[in-house]
Amino acid sequence: MSKTIRDPEEIARRLGLGEREVKTMKKISEGRVIGISEYQIGLMDPEDPNCPIRRMFLPSENELDPSGEWDTSGEASNTVLPGVQHKYRETAVFLTTNKCAAFCRFCFRKRATIEKGGKDCSEILVDIEKAVKYVKSHSEISNVLITGGDPLTLPTGKLGEIIEPLTKIKHLDFIRIGTRLFPSDPSSVTNRLLDFLDQYSQKKKILLVTHFNHPKEVSKKAISAVRRARNLGFQIYSQTVFLNGVNDNADTLVELFKKLTAISVTPYYIFQCRPVRGTAHFSVPFVRGFKIIQETRSRLSGPAKLFNFSMSHITGKMEIINIADVVGERAIIELKYHQEKDLTNPRKCFTQWINIDDCWLPDKLDA
Repeated sequence: MSKTIRDPEEIARRLGLGEREVKTMKKISEGRVIGISEYQIGLMDPEDPNCPIRRMFLPSENELDPSGEWDTSGEASNTVLPGVQHKYRETAVFLTTNKCAAFCRFCFRKRATIEKGGKDCSEILVDIEKAVKYVKSHSEISNVLITGGDPLTLPTGKLGEIIEPLTKIKHLDFIRIGTRLFPSDPSSVTNRLLDFLDQYSQKKKILLVTHFNHPKEVSKKAISAVRRARNLGFQIYSQTVFLNGVNDNADTLVELFKKLTAISVTPYYIFQCRPVRGTAHFSVPFVRGFKIIQETRSRLSGPAKLFNFSMSHITGKMEIINIADVVGERAIIELKYHQEKDLTNPRKCFTQWINIDDCWLPDKLDA
């Protein structure tokens, strides 16, 4: 791993920030981890306070807003073992670390990094043997998502201990690895790391799921890392988070998805930003957001618009398919479940009344 800069004063010195910004970062770092990779510092425009990379990774006073929740999608209730979640029938999730090369200010698992990224967190996988045994005993599980934090920041030996036994489970079709390294620290996606992953991919299909939010992240170094992975045969998918002040316009999203498609990275979700505590300034209202998504789709070719506009609600993962009947300050949002937590009372498509400024749905939905 290249250096992750955590010291507020060093970050300020690199970006030419003033004492006020230093005080803000120090206050935030008392309760929440901060960290920006050297690579990202190089992407930031020190003259532009609205630089999208800066906005995503530089702590701001907005994070001191106490609104929001730490666990917006009910991950605690989906936890079956420390570090193992089983919310959806076919997918088990392994939370393998609370560390990243850089810490997104909108992170939906910010609660897991509160211990400054230097200590073990109670939500992180410790007993690999028990986790693998759980997957073995649930034949309905067809895939495991290895995530965190960023699992590719783990020592390869530790990562191998997790992946190796999974490759031997016959009812698993594939393993997914969620990583932000491609846009956050692409020099760490080394040939050695890719060769290491490839040896396991020969035994069980491994899909790489990364996370690009802005075309500026699709740099020459990021493209090089992606191409090296693609040359080994890895399929790479990208999730994008809808972020106010970063990518909340069609021009930015069109450019992003075109760039990703051109390097054989498939955009497959754009997620509504979860209302985690201290992230309200990143939220885009549904009504405005849907118009942006409509315009974005109209300007893209088929392969570039395979993504779903979705949200990970406490009741399941749902696609936002339409905004209808905008009347004054109210509107109807139409949604479709892709995966439901409760399979005893399944419902695929449904509607919900919202206010035009709403950015999230209540836990209890309309009947």
